[in-house]
Amino acid sequence: MTTEPVRRARWPKRRIQVLAWFSGAATVLAGGAALATDPPVAPSRPARSERQRAAEVHVIRRIIVVDPPSAPPQPQTVTVIAPPAVQPAPAPATTGGS
Repeated sequence: MTTEPVRRARWPKRRIQVLAWFSGAATVLAGGAALATDPPVAPSRPARSERQRAAEVHVIRRIIVVDPPSAPPQPQTVTVIAPPAVQPAPAPATTGGS
C-alpha cells in the first residue's frame, strides 16, 4: 500500500500570462510612484564671491592655405643679339664690267 502524494492542479497558461502582466504593470507603477514622491533637490547656488569661474578654453585652429594650381608656363621667346665680330660681312660691291 503506497499512498501517492496529492498533486496540485496546474494553473492554466492564460492565468499565468495575466499574472505576469499585472506584476509587470505593478513594478512599473511602483517605480514611477517612487520617482514622483521623491522631492526634487533644489540646486544650491554658492555666494557670488564663491562661485567658480568659468574655465577658459583656448581653441587652436590650424589653417593651411593651398595655392591653386598654377597655369602651365607660357613659351618664352629669346632674342639673341650677336656681337659685332660675328656679324656677317656685307656683300662685296661689284663693278659692272664685262
